[in-house]
Amino acid sequence: MSLYHNNQAIYPKSIALNVKDLKKMVQFYKDILGFKLHESKEGFASFTANGKDVLLELYQTNSVSTNVALYHVAYLFNSKEALASIFRHILVQKYPMTGGADHTVSDALYLDDPEGNGIELYFDTQPDAWDDIEAHPERLQNYPFPYDEYLRMAKKFYSIDSNTIIGHIHLHTINLKDAVKFYETVFGYDTIAKVPSAYFMSSQRYHHHIALNTWRVPTVFDDKNLGLKYIVLETEANEVREQLLNRINPLDNATSNNDVVLFKDANGYAYKIKTQK
Repeated sequence: MSLYHNNQAIYPKSIALNVKDLKKMVQFYKDILGFKLHESKEGFASFTANGKDVLLELYQTNSVSTNVALYHVAYLFNSKEALASIFRHILVQKYPMTGGADHTVSDALYLDDPEGNGIELYFDTQPDAWDDIEAHPERLQNYPFPYDEYLRMAKKFYSIDSNTIIGHIHLHTINLKDAVKFYETVFGYDTIAKVPSAYFMSSQRYHHHIALNTWRVPTVFDDKNLGLKYIVLETEANEVREQLLNRINPLDNATSNNDVVLFKDANGYAYKIKTQK
């Protein structure tokens, strides 16, 4: 388990997408990424890596409009070998990838699902490098991905590694200043790294649990449109959850439904969090 996705951390646990062609999307996440189908019914499917914790939900929609909100959802692998095996599998399946990079502290591959939702597959090569990243910005680089090295260590792929989790989510934002303020005050996040057009924010000094950029102008968010529907937030510690809920509950858009609180960020993007672990 990642150092930054348990104990005191606040992080995205799963994501829900509205999709046009549910059958095609289910096939992609099963056959190309090797997710395990967790639940399937009319107009809905959910997926898991370990057989119990949902990472992804897909909802069929008839909308012809798309939410320009999600830049990518990033799935974090527990080992280089796990990332290598899915990488070779994607190549064997001849599914197109959009790029890859060696960021020095992590190795990342990029692709889109059949409906254009961005996906990152990555491994943190130096998981504790973020504690003093301000003093060592040279650790953040953008070198070519070591494709040959990964192909040499790849093993036969059967399904996505059971330790895979959502490492971070990267979002487009309308107003970077307002969005950053929201995640600082409500989530309690720190800014770990930034450029003029993007901020990388997290709890517990991770490189980012949430990234925000101004690289594309978002649409007015509607949870019925294609693309991002909502993000499920998680924290393991009850005291951290209680403190977070105390900051969420006063929001004008916060509502409760049984044991789930629904709320929206500064862009109007929808979140859910359970009131109890």
